[in-house]
Amino acid sequence: MLESVVRGQLSALFGLVGRFPSLEAEAAVTGAVHEMLAVPEAFGRSELPGPVWVLGMAQRHFQRLSAAQ
Repeated sequence: MLESVVRGQLSALFGLVGRFPSLEAEAAVTGAVHEMLAVPEAFGRSELPGPVWVLGMAQRHFQRLSAAQ
């Protein structure tokens, strides 16, 4: 289920990563997706709608990457 939610949000993830111009978009989105899929139980515990959870997790990932540069 999580995989299908993430797949459905890929275009939104690429739109979101555009707000972080210092990041290489494809690598950042790939990293965010891998991070999300590595902890499917976190999605299961969340009461957020799938798209909201995916975008929130991606934004947090992008912010961490951007801050590390």
